[in-house]
Amino acid sequence: MAAKKDQPIQIITDTAREFFSDLAVEAEISVTAAEGEEESYIVSLEGPDLGPLIGYHGDTLNALQLVLSLIVSRKLDSWVRLTVNAGDWRERRGESLEAMALRAADKAVASGQEVEMPPMSPSDRRLIHMALKDRSDVTSESSGEGSLRRIVIRPS
Repeated sequence: MAAKKDQPIQIITDTAREFFSDLAVEAEISVTAAEGEEESYIVSLEGPDLGPLIGYHGDTLNALQLVLSLIVSRKLDSWVRLTVNAGDWRERRGESLEAMALRAADKAVASGQEVEMPPMSPSDRRLIHMALKDRSDVTSESSGEGSLRRIVIRPS
């Protein structure tokens, strides 16, 4: 049974290495199963000069993640969720978004008025909602359409 479980990781690893090699990206690539999530994997890139892969607020990294997910899912004949991380960018981004969410929530509570956050990607909005899920003094809700979708934080 272990061989079958390891098979997606090997296919993802081989595909990611070929994908990033074709893009002339010099990086060490490792793939791990995401904890607590079935059919979800983390592709980690380590190396010098990964900044161009990240792009503005991770836009380039998210685009590469989507393309790689589509290629891998086609090879595996089922959808798998990939998270591509360059260095520790996603961790740093998550910490930054969590701090931003807490500041906005504190502002909403102090002012008694809703606080509208800037437009964000679905993954960034998810991080904001998760950062505020245990706060009983505010609620968070996504509003808007497409690339203008944002989070509104309201005092409870």
